[in-house]
Amino acid sequence: MRPDPGSYTGVVSSVEQPEEPTVRVYPPDEALKRARPLPPRDRLVIEDVPDEEWAAFQEALADA
Repeated sequence: MRPDPGSYTGVVSSVEQPEEPTVRVYPPDEALKRARPLPPRDRLVIEDVPDEEWAAFQEALADA
């Protein structure tokens, strides 16, 4: 069966990724202008994380 020429089936595209991410450093005043407020706390809370996974996460942060 051949793909319908009007469909996207079988179409492949690629986007080149930079090898290293671009890091920008701004002076403090400019950084404050560009800063955004955090989302509400209820959107930041991750529920249903088992205690052992939470402990492992905290240990990984402490080791960093």
